Amino acid sequence: MTVLDRSYFDLVVVRAPLSEVARAFDDYPSMRVKVSATPFVFPSQSYSGEGSTMLLWTPEAAPHLTAFMPHAASSDYFFRSYCAQFLFEVAEVRSTSQQAEDQINSFEVDADGKPRRMVRAMKDERWEFLQEGSPLAFEQMERYASRLVRDRLTRDMVLDYLEAWGTPVRDEAFWRAGMPAATFVARP
Repeated sequence: MTVLDRSYFDLVVVRAPLSEVARAFDDYPSMRVKVSATPFVFPSQSYSGEGSTMLLWTPEAAPHLTAFMPHAASSDYFFRSYCAQFLFEVAEVRSTSQQAEDQINSFEVDADGKPRRMVRAMKDERWEFLQEGSPLAFEQMERYASRLVRDRLTRDMVLDYLEAWGTPVRDEAFWRAGMPAATFVARP
């Protein structure tokens, strides 16, 4: 099973190499964490539960990007918000399988230090469709008028959007590290 086949995944991609992202976090004085080298064991490792590592890696298929997959149970908020504060362009996708009780398909982009675009279809008690910001040229806008809300933004669409944004997420080499990976550790 690939990461994209999992029942849930949350992926953040930064348009900057890992060395730049690490330097930004390490140079920021108020951060209580720093970036430290770590073995690349993802995607075979679980990213939920005890002992899972929040890995940052440079995809072999895209050495100009940094990929980050947070713990399934944790918030990626701190990573994405700091990357936006550091003025990196950031995309995030979240997706659950159609069999999940609470479903979500979401695509978000931050640029110039602020949110640029968000499109989300989700089911909590009932289905909701949300969008904020100006549509990006590659969005399948006609789908947003689908009668069934769940069809307005699907996992395939989210992955299409991520690829159109410049992330070759369906390429097997995206899920291999082109150089040493990293994780966040507490500052000494």
